[in-house]
This record gives sequence, structure tokens and C-alpha cells, in this order.
Amino acid sequence: MSEQDRAFEKLFGYAVYNGLVIDRAWEECELWGEDAAEFWGLALVHVLRTLDARWRDRITDAPVLEALVTRYGRMPPEDSLRDAPEAFESLSDEQQELVVFAITEPVTRWVTMERLADRSPEFRSTLEEIPSLAAARHAYQVLFGMHCHTGGASDVQARQFFFTLVDEMEKAAYSTITQGETSVDEPASLSELEHFKAAAGEGLRPLAASAWHYESAAKAGQRYFTIGLTFDDNAHTRADLDESTRRFVAAAVTSDSPDRFKYLWKAVIGEAARALRWSPPVASRSQISQAPSGDPTVRRCVRVLSMVHELHKAGYQRLRVLPFLSPSGGYWRAWITSSDNVAADGYTLIDWDYEGRGQTIAKYTSGQETEYFGWKDATGLDARQLAQLFLDRFPDICARSVGLDWAYAGWLTDVLGHAERTGTGGDLVYLIHDGDTDPDYMRRWQPPPPLRLNDQE
Repeated sequence: MSEQDRAFEKLFGYAVYNGLVIDRAWEECELWGEDAAEFWGLALVHVLRTLDARWRDRITDAPVLEALVTRYGRMPPEDSLRDAPEAFESLSDEQQELVVFAITEPVTRWVTMERLADRSPEFRSTLEEIPSLAAARHAYQVLFGMHCHTGGASDVQARQFFFTLVDEMEKAAYSTITQGETSVDEPASLSELEHFKAAAGEGLRPLAASAWHYESAAKAGQRYFTIGLTFDDNAHTRADLDESTRRFVAAAVTSDSPDRFKYLWKAVIGEAARALRWSPPVASRSQISQAPSGDPTVRRCVRVLSMVHELHKAGYQRLRVLPFLSPSGGYWRAWITSSDNVAADGYTLIDWDYEGRGQTIAKYTSGQETEYFGWKDATGLDARQLAQLFLDRFPDICARSVGLDWAYAGWLTDVLGHAERTGTGGDLVYLIHDGDTDPDYMRRWQPPPPLRLNDQE
């Protein structure tokens, strides 16, 4: 691969990764927003859906870019963005155009979403409840910085550019809609939801979206929900659920639909599962490991997992591991961070520490062998000794990781046991790799989402 192609892959990879984070945030807003065009503002919703369609047509649905979108859909490139201006200048005109589009469209979408939130309390409420909000905000900051670096624009100039762009798109959308040239159609992903709402009728519309969450899970074959309503740390969420339930009951009482109670119980369960959703996988019993692996690489990786296990035992259960493979597949990596730096899917990092500061992520790769985290004095240390050294050398990460998370500590125990069972099918779990994702594998190994805990320690 030429240096020019490497530069393009890096810049395009960063743009695609962060653009897809914003893409998911908009999808979550539309999924949980009721009557989006009516309540949120017709013209701005039209702008957002236009941006969504353009993004998908040119980036995510383009066969020529399919491999790059697949590679960087879950993990950004490893190279630093410090040389972004020089890298951008080395690209061909066609490559520059693609990178600019991949950066500009998601930033424009986020600016439009912020404007919509300023105007619509309903949209702001929906936006603030979506699981990917923190990740989307961080993605916007990364892309906005890339726009400034690659275009040589200042903060103020860039903001004015996007504000003006959204102004023009909103005016064009308003003109088109008022002249009757088009309508804001629901996207294909919402067609079943809207059909479900229509079947429920106007009186049951307040609870239809939550009932649909239950209904769609049942159609997908989800066997059960795990709903944590008893944790004190979820008091605020429980209060929101109480208010939603009151609203659902009021709608059911005033409705004359013969199915009103069916919609009611589905809505209550669906809303609770949406707010506190996570289902543990089903796993069969396995043999107890009797001896360390004969593979030195596996032994070292197991030692890193055991180190985190020791820290969990010491009360640092908000410490999380992202296990993944290098693009070549030749190295297993464990990036360790605090749970406040992990998205709602349980493993995607919010801040990937692109500059390698080491303040948010401790990075281990099997290529380091026994020089764990690059420490030349770590050779020969066992898991407990490594844990103490980790506490000493990553104090900021550990300070943010104090607290209990029994679900995640249990997940790590499962991952550790799987790695230790050498000779009986045991292996190192990885959540990201350069290839197609196996849904069954992810259903088995995807960790629980971070708990939304208050810092009371």
C-alpha cells in the first residue's frame, strides 16, 4: 500500500468510525421519538433524513468503500491524527473529496440535531435518553477537529460554516415542504413501528412505542428481559418508569380498545426493558482448568486478565477490558479503561486516547510479551503483583474505577475461565477484529452495559 493510500485509509477510517457513532445516535432518536416530524419540527427532521440518506448512499452503501467501512465500523485507526493536515494534503482530489464528505455530513447532522434540541423540548428529552449520547458528542468533537485541521479553519470559522449550512438546508426544506413538492416520509426502519401505532389507535398512542419494544423483541426471538429495578443507583430511572407507567395507565383507562390491557402490560415491560436492558447469554458448563496453557502468549494474556480480576476483587469493578485483535490478527490486545469511558454496548470506547497520553486507557498487546504495558521491570511478576503495579502507575484510571459492578465482574470471570481452559476449547475472547462480526459470537461474549452509578464513595 502506498503512503498516499495509507493516509487516505487513516483519515477516512476516523471519519467513518465517528460518523457511524453519530448515525447510530440519530437512529436511536428516531426509534424512540413519537411522531418525529409533527413534534420535533418538520423542516429540520427533513434535513436530518436527507443527510442520513446521502451519507448511506455515498459512504455506507458504496461497494468500493465497503471494506473500509467494515474495518472501521467499530474501531478507529490506530495511527495518531497529529499529522492530519499533512496527510490530507498528500491525497488525490478524489480522495480529498471523499474525506471531506465523510467528515462534513455527520458534523452537519449533529449541528442540526443540536438546533432541533434547542427548539424542541420533546427532542431534547429523547436525545438525552439515548444510550449513545456521550459517544456521539465525543465523535462530533473528533470530526469537528478534523474539519478544522484538514481545512485550515479556526473554531469560529468552522462553527459559522456549519451554522450557515444548516440555515440554508432548513430554508430549502421548508420551501419544498410548504410548496407541496414532497413529504417527510418515515424511513423504512420505522415502517413496522408506525403500522403498530396505527393498529393501536389514537387513544393508545402514548404507550404504543414502548409496547412495540416488547413486541419487536418477541419477534426477534428474545426469550426474556433482565430488568434491574431494585438498585438504589437507578432511583432516577425508576422514577421515570413510574411516570411513564402512570401515563400508560391513564391512556388505557380512557381507551375503548378491547386490546387496551394487552398494550398496557407490553408497554410497561417494554419501557422497563428499554431503560434497564441487558440479558446475560446462555452458557453450558465446562471443565475446570487444571494447568496453565503450554502457549506462552496465552499465559501472558491470561495474566493480564487475571490482573484485572484481582483489581475487581479489590473493589475496582468499574475497571473494564476491551479485548480485540490487531488488523493482521497476529496480536491479541487488552485496552483497560474505566467504565465511564465505555459506551452502552459494553465495550466500545468513547475516548480512544488517540494521542497515547495513557490517562484514560492502559494498552497491552501480546507483542509486548512480558514487558506488560511497556514496563521493562514487569517481567516475572504474577497477577497480584501486576495489579499492585497497575494501581501505582495508572492512578487516574483506577480512581475512576472504584465501585461495584457485579454483572461485569461476572463477565470477566467467564472470559478468564474461557481463556484458562486450555485443551478443552478455551481461547482468548476478542470483541473487535478485522473481518465480519459473528452475531452468535457477540451474543455469547458481549459484556453488560456500564452501570449508571452515582459517585458516592
